[in-house]
Amino acid sequence: MELIKERYQGQVIGLSAEKPDATAANNHERLRRLKFYAKNEFLPTDFYTAEKGGVEFEFLTQKGQKIRPQAYPELMAQCLGLWQKFLLPIKVVKD
Repeated sequence: MELIKERYQGQVIGLSAEKPDATAANNHERLRRLKFYAKNEFLPTDFYTAEKGGVEFEFLTQKGQKIRPQAYPELMAQCLGLWQKFLLPIKVVKD
């Protein structure tokens, strides 16, 4: 994490992690991941995404930096092209 933060210093760094869900079999893992990211200064933004299969992902940025909610799906569309809507459909939801 430190190398990524160092290499992309001055840029917004974002990531997504499964939202906690008490009914999810891996909820303890989800909570551990969010704790790890918080320890590394990645905090939730004011939106999350609902992705394939209905799984919801918190979107986090370093030190809570602001980012346009559509930036993440736009980046995924840029990387995956036309396949994005089939492989990784993303719906942005404001908290």
